[in-house]
Amino acid sequence: MEGNPFSLFVEQDKALVLSHVWDFSPLDEALFAPQNWQMVKLSLFDLTDRSAPKLLRESYLEGGYVDARMVDGRLHLVVSSGVYTSGIFPPVPAGTESMLVDTGAGTEIDPALTFPRILDKIYAADGVASTVDEICPCENVYRPETGIGTGLLTLFTLDLADPLGKPYSVSVLGDSGLIYASADSLIVAAQNNNIWAWRPVAESSASSPQASTFVHKFTLGSAPGYAGSGKIEGWVLNQFSMSEYEGVLRVATTEPAWVTGDQPENRLFLLQQNKETLEEIGRLEGLGDPGESIFAVRFVADKGFVVTFERTDPLYTLDLSQPTAPRVAGELKIPGFSTYLHPLANDQLLAVGREGNSTKLSLFDVANLSFPRELAYKLVGDDSYSEAEYDHHAFTWFAKEQVLALPVTAYTQTTDPEGYGGYDVFAGLHLYDVSAEEGFSLRGTIDHEQFYRDEENRLWYYPEPVRRSFFISEENNGDYLYSISRRGVLANDLLSLDEAVSSAELPTEDIYWIYPLEGDGI
Repeated sequence: MEGNPFSLFVEQDKALVLSHVWDFSPLDEALFAPQNWQMVKLSLFDLTDRSAPKLLRESYLEGGYVDARMVDGRLHLVVSSGVYTSGIFPPVPAGTESMLVDTGAGTEIDPALTFPRILDKIYAADGVASTVDEICPCENVYRPETGIGTGLLTLFTLDLADPLGKPYSVSVLGDSGLIYASADSLIVAAQNNNIWAWRPVAESSASSPQASTFVHKFTLGSAPGYAGSGKIEGWVLNQFSMSEYEGVLRVATTEPAWVTGDQPENRLFLLQQNKETLEEIGRLEGLGDPGESIFAVRFVADKGFVVTFERTDPLYTLDLSQPTAPRVAGELKIPGFSTYLHPLANDQLLAVGREGNSTKLSLFDVANLSFPRELAYKLVGDDSYSEAEYDHHAFTWFAKEQVLALPVTAYTQTTDPEGYGGYDVFAGLHLYDVSAEEGFSLRGTIDHEQFYRDEENRLWYYPEPVRRSFFISEENNGDYLYSISRRGVLANDLLSLDEAVSSAELPTEDIYWIYPLEGDGI
């Protein structure tokens, strides 16, 4: 495939691949000269014949990838692009800024020379039909009252029920940010980077700059629309710091110490739409002890859970049943910290984080918000880490079996001459049975060493960690776990984890070291 693929969506018999590309085609074949140096490519395939996928469509969008969601069979892709003002506004000589006067005279703008564009290719039996257009019609571009940033933020929607139909797009003047999506709304939290411009002014004035975030809301559906924007204090950690419930948007933020000049400030904002403005209707101040910042957030219905950290890991439980009067209901302090919180049944939270130099798993009981409890914890091992600590896509929970599949890379000191630099390395999956009664019980491990260790040739390839895993249940054939690294794929029967039932090695560059065997004398 052209470009660098980085994201895949599968919806019944359709597959969508998103890739980074740097130009549309060879210069002698180009339909136009790209205005953005970065582009996102969408490739749509028909999987009706799984042995021969068929390319249906390619769309090239000028701009950088922000994030994407699949909701009700529709792909919602957010792209951040530059807007070109060369020729619209004359250059301003240095030192004459204060002499600028608004004359009220309008400037005629050619959208084709100003706005980013989209190149669409539709593949059919009789050939390829190509069209070039603005990434968004001018009538669908909005300017929020709260702040506009320096670029164009576009929500691009393709309905897979009509895969060759015209996509729909809506844009707002604003910068890239973090994405949260529900069934009905998509939220973009864009960090206000104008703080850098304020620093010189702030240093010579009584007031200080303030970290802030612009929040933009879009409605989803067959024809997405712009709903409104707001501005809040602090910066958002990740998508789980946002949640919409019964028309109220909840957003947790941290204002860093280097901005405040003192201690970090952690807050929770509750926003409600009023026309095209997201208005604050409630807030919580002072989450965490002095010096602590937010490390993890999760919302479940009218409850919230926030982890802050500096030396210990306080888990705060929040009662959000009254949006205009949110309150901290309880607090639990334990060693280490959590970075991802996963809600389970029976008012429990499964957490991944760190303690010391080990990945840590925790199971919390939050049935009583006033008295949260840690039911169990597990330290995976010294010198261990997991991608699930910072990317929730690596976390796989199999509710049917109450089993957690966790990617783990661990180094253990060894005197084995076949060890890697004095360490025995494990790169694979740990499978844990999880329960309130037994805590975390290691069901087994799946090692990908066959993909990175070559005994015959004394080569130890770079131990690529397992990146993703998933379970497949077959009514008459049992449950299977698939684990994927950059070097290969393993399939294991959950009833017999010791040996893979099948494997596939993936093509990749061989990066390796020679390791000694007994008697080598090296």
